Amino acid sequence: MRDTEAASDRAPRTPIRSRTILWSLLVGILVGCAGALAIAPPRGARFEARLPWNAGLPATGDWPHAARTGETARLESREDGIDLVVTASSAASARTLTRAFAARHAPSAEDLTAAYERTRRSWRKAVSAPAKTARTRNADCAAVLLARTQWGRDLARDLPVASPSRPTPEESAPPDVEDAWLNVTWVVDDRDAALLLSAVVEATRLETRWFADSSVWSGWLPTARADAWRRWQRSRARLLEPIRQQLLAWESPAQQGLATRSATALLVALDERVGDPWVAFAKHDVPLARPLVRPIAAVWLPPLLVGAGAGSLGALVVLVLAAIFQPALPRPREMQPRAGAIDLGATSPSLHIVTGPRPTAVLRVALELAAHRLAAGERVLLVDGSPRLRLHERLGRDARWGLLECLVADMPVLGLVQYAGHPGLYLLPHGKAERAVGWSPLGRKLDEVLPHFARIILAVEPQAPIALGDALRGRAMEGWWAGDGRGQARALETTMGRLGIAFFPLQLASLLEASLEAMAERVLALRPPGVTLESAPIITAVQVEPVPVPRPVLEPIVLDCDLQVRQRLRFLAWMRRVQSEERRAEVRA
Repeated sequence: MRDTEAASDRAPRTPIRSRTILWSLLVGILVGCAGALAIAPPRGARFEARLPWNAGLPATGDWPHAARTGETARLESREDGIDLVVTASSAASARTLTRAFAARHAPSAEDLTAAYERTRRSWRKAVSAPAKTARTRNADCAAVLLARTQWGRDLARDLPVASPSRPTPEESAPPDVEDAWLNVTWVVDDRDAALLLSAVVEATRLETRWFADSSVWSGWLPTARADAWRRWQRSRARLLEPIRQQLLAWESPAQQGLATRSATALLVALDERVGDPWVAFAKHDVPLARPLVRPIAAVWLPPLLVGAGAGSLGALVVLVLAAIFQPALPRPREMQPRAGAIDLGATSPSLHIVTGPRPTAVLRVALELAAHRLAAGERVLLVDGSPRLRLHERLGRDARWGLLECLVADMPVLGLVQYAGHPGLYLLPHGKAERAVGWSPLGRKLDEVLPHFARIILAVEPQAPIALGDALRGRAMEGWWAGDGRGQARALETTMGRLGIAFFPLQLASLLEASLEAMAERVLALRPPGVTLESAPIITAVQVEPVPVPRPVLEPIVLDCDLQVRQRLRFLAWMRRVQSEERRAEVRA
């Protein structure tokens, strides 16, 4: 990958890429749509607001103002109900108009209180002077029943809540309300007007509490609940009217007239004791009603299509003119990965740095680099330079001391190198040092083992410390990025800036699996004829019978060995001493 040829070509014109065409078309469409709306926007009804509705079409008196241009209201049926659709020239106007209709058909507590006071004033005005003629017990009870009947009918008539457009389900009264009205029918037999008035007041209070309980009417719109209340008042009138007629059946016409005239005064007294029955129908969240507002597609689509077509056509014209008249520009040549010839050069450096976005891809590239040297019968050392790669786990090795111990405690590298599972392949794990690591000795440690291996592959992560790159500065090496570099240009550029190492993208097609088995097959495929591969080291000790060797008498025994072997022996002796000291400390504790 040390391509020192010309990195750029001169072309008569730079070809337009597909990405440029797509972005130009998108910008042209957006500009064309904006221009079309600015030049010829749609007129009239441009937005519509939808709100679930359970009432009739708003009448002329329900409009807060005279209908303007484009403002209409209609009802549309759907599977589970009816929607009120309001159109206007702007989204804000459609939303405001819909909320005004909702407020008219679901009045607030203040509106209900004002309407209730008007009805009560009419009752007070209708109260006549008390008659001097005494009433009978039947006439007094009939007057109480008539007052309750008139109270329910007047309030049902004056309730300022619109009737629903569809029939509502029948209401089911609670047992306590039913029992209270049954008690009213029983008290009539006692012919006691005061007791009957108390029973009627108690029954009316219970039914008011029933309609005010929101948990009982969950899912009912205010119009539906108001319609149920009107229906209930009509049923109370049908219940009390026959009883009243029965009480006055044997009374004189004079007593019947007295009962009718005195009913209004009893109505006012009854109303003062039962409270406001309309408070249950107040809708407190009318200003917070949120209708669904959206533009009318049939109105907006024609100008948008014209603008999009004109904008895309203009963008294509600009692209063609730019491709024809632009000056010759240097065209960067993308570096293509060459997996088959990366290690065939005899002058290839022995130190290789591998990194990438995924640990599996980093291991694949490291094994591919090692396979070329292993196929030539040479030895390769993998060095794990990151705690996240965990190459010892991926290769099935032990988590021994490794690179960090060499840097912190200045241990010999060869003493910590372990067999990696394939003949000629060795591994230096990352290590377990818990102290802060200085990376400055890294280059010197790699130089110690460089004569013993044909290739040293240092695997690091893209977030490796800057000191790691400083420690390798000035050495002959090659950097490899595990991937084709597409979509990872920013990460690749950041890593190169951090470490000061030029990384070349490498996308492998020959080694599809990051495993020793796949690498073994790759080594056999790359092995030249006549090359003998290095045999695997013997891990388990072989029991051999000792053969007595005659020694000359009084002749000194001289042991000679390689310098690296002596370093290993010293390291093993030092480890034994450390282990014995730890055991003594544990025994003393």
